[in-house]
Amino acid sequence: MVATNFDVENGIVNGCTGILESVRYWVDEMGERHAISCVIRSESITGDPLPTLNEHQAVAIADDRVAGFSG
Repeated sequence: MVATNFDVENGIVNGCTGILESVRYWVDEMGERHAISCVIRSESITGDPLPTLNEHQAVAIADDRVAGFSG
């Protein structure tokens, strides 16, 4: 679920649900991964995709919030 209004005109808004298809990240000196961006697919996305993406795909760019994952 998207938790921020990234692109209201094209349907990438808070509450939009879809599938996380890929995550781009960098690895710090401690071996921890930090997300930079991700590609999501949702039928709610109505705009033209970027040249390397398919219909109903969009890139969500990381903001400055910290999230932790275990497992």
